[in-house]
Amino acid sequence: MTQNDIDSYLLASRAYIDNSKRRIASMGFCCPAVFLGGLMDRQNQLERVAWNERHRDGSMGIWWLAVGVVGVASSYIAAYVYDHYTKAKMQSDYLDCLNKYQTEYGSTPEEAAKICGQGGEGLKESIANTVKLAIYGGVAIMGLYVVSKYLGKKH
Repeated sequence: MTQNDIDSYLLASRAYIDNSKRRIASMGFCCPAVFLGGLMDRQNQLERVAWNERHRDGSMGIWWLAVGVVGVASSYIAAYVYDHYTKAKMQSDYLDCLNKYQTEYGSTPEEAAKICGQGGEGLKESIANTVKLAIYGGVAIMGLYVVSKYLGKKH
């Protein structure tokens, strides 16, 4: 049933209710709304629902947009904080390694630097790729939700 069919049924129903009010008033009853009150209320409710459906713009709404923006911003901030944490952790581990090899084993700073490496760059790249994957996954899930929302409206 299309929106136009629903509107035509509601117009016909409104005409029947108005006709009934005139007939009840012509029979000498003073208040037709007493007899037709529930029916008129239901008619008004259905007309409001039909009007809302006709004037709906099909958007997701401001709340879902706000949730998406907050989610992306939170992901970015979390990725930045986690990247800073991993950099600080790797630097700390590197300095601890240098200190350990220089004090406990009596190595020179150059030898200790060769043994300790440059702070685990491979680990850093792995963590960065994991964070990127999480962010891209979140964006993809939000995109799939938007697509399903619009496809659901068309059926």
